Amino acid sequence: MTSPRWLTWHALVGIGLVLVMLLPAWSVPPSAAAVSAGGRAAAFSGTLPGRLVTARVSSTPPAPTPEQMRVAEELMAKANRSPQVAGPLAEVAPQDLGPAVPSPAGTGSKVPGTYTRFRVTALPVGGIVGGSSYSSFVNEPSTAVNGKFVFQTGNWYAGYSVDNGATWSYLNPFTLFGTGFCCDQVVVYDPSRDRVFWLLQFGDHLAVANAAGTNLTAWCYYNFYPATIGQLSNTALDYNEMAVGRDNLYFTTNIFPAAGGYGAEIVRLPLDGMAACGSIGFNYYAQTSNLAWVPVIGANQGRMYWGTNWTEMTKGSTFRVFWWDENSGTLYWYSYNINAFAFMTRNSGQNCASQDGVVKNWCQFSDSRTHGGALTRGTQVRPPATAGGLVQFTFDVKQGGFAPFPWSRRVYFRESDLAYLGDANLYGSWGAIQFLDIAPNARGDIGYVFAWGGGTGTTHYFPGTAVGIDDQYSPSQPWTNDFVLPGVKNPCTYGGLYRWGDYLTARPLDPAADVWVATGYTIRNVNCPNSGWFAQPYNVVFGRERDTNSYNRWKAH
Repeated sequence: MTSPRWLTWHALVGIGLVLVMLLPAWSVPPSAAAVSAGGRAAAFSGTLPGRLVTARVSSTPPAPTPEQMRVAEELMAKANRSPQVAGPLAEVAPQDLGPAVPSPAGTGSKVPGTYTRFRVTALPVGGIVGGSSYSSFVNEPSTAVNGKFVFQTGNWYAGYSVDNGATWSYLNPFTLFGTGFCCDQVVVYDPSRDRVFWLLQFGDHLAVANAAGTNLTAWCYYNFYPATIGQLSNTALDYNEMAVGRDNLYFTTNIFPAAGGYGAEIVRLPLDGMAACGSIGFNYYAQTSNLAWVPVIGANQGRMYWGTNWTEMTKGSTFRVFWWDENSGTLYWYSYNINAFAFMTRNSGQNCASQDGVVKNWCQFSDSRTHGGALTRGTQVRPPATAGGLVQFTFDVKQGGFAPFPWSRRVYFRESDLAYLGDANLYGSWGAIQFLDIAPNARGDIGYVFAWGGGTGTTHYFPGTAVGIDDQYSPSQPWTNDFVLPGVKNPCTYGGLYRWGDYLTARPLDPAADVWVATGYTIRNVNCPNSGWFAQPYNVVFGRERDTNSYNRWKAH
């Protein structure tokens, strides 16, 4: 099967009205007048003890028991829930910047700006019939890399490599930190302390664990039950994100009280305290009628930002940005009108299927919640160059207007005054673009990953994964996009797969952070004609030719 030959980014000038007079970044807290239009709140605090555990390691993924799988699949069926909202809103007419042609791996060229795919690594976690073993069709892969040490998780596996992905060993997330493990896992690496952080979702709590970047078998973990973070004990926690700041780790989660309603919460944890596995003090804050708070990757100078397009305000034309200084117990937010888009919820008419019906509607379960966040400093190429940083977020949009298939948007806010600058929209006339995640490298360039699939006429592309770069080598079309993992149709039967995702992750490849690593997956098959097919997870390292020496150095250290 061939990959589509192009996709398109377009950018819109920031015409949305900022609802408040904005505070310059790094200054004193906003005045009372500014807060009346935005908001601020004091965080709450708590303490938790750390617990040490040494993992049992196996050369193959440990098989969950039937009961563990039953519980995990039951909880996953409830996961990533999204309340229904009003139908799609009117879209702003786009400025189409033309097609972007996918780049080849480019490893034979010595031109500094040549796109280079440094490696593509498959995790050998193949499942049994119907994905009922180690690797689910809703895979949610995440990775953290420290040179040659690679850690990757997903539904329902956790593996690590000490030789840059050549060989793998496995931990058992169903038993390592207790019982009741469900699904969502997110991992990040903190190069300043050489620690890997691992967030896992259980049926009634979340666990946050950390290990040395060169020893991924000795873990310290902290359990966060709903009551630990100020919620009623029967509140469900779901759809979790995590990012490292200068001195703290931040994780976010959606909250669903048993009595109804929903909200979002952020928790701040001290990096040094967790690394020492001591008793830690932590802070937390929640808002109702919010979903999918996403913290930014790259906030390493003392202030964390996070954002959402799902608040009590109008869905499809508003966005809220929060910030929290690490030396403060008070956090702030501003709300914006942004360029309007067609907001989608589950089963709200979005369609990622191919027109010939061969590829099913793989985004039927998706919605427009925020997926990715990044803070970039350094060289800025889009929107117009700025000497300061850019706070950026991504989310999915329903098809319509210029885009015949669902697509992904990236919104920008200038860090110096948090002014809304506009957006860039990734879409393809041949198929759908979903689950866009972004990450900055040390230069301030953006690497990204997304899922793609669909097809027009009699052409069909089964869901796969692509990566791309936005940097000084691509200030205008074409952008660099690499359809590195095309989807594969099972020769026996593909079935009715109506759910994909629910997220992918992009990260800077630490410790040099010049290139990126991203996770993805595609469908593979085994045991035909017994309809055996499963999700095959990968991680992909990509960047520019100029960073080859940096990559080669760190892949061995």
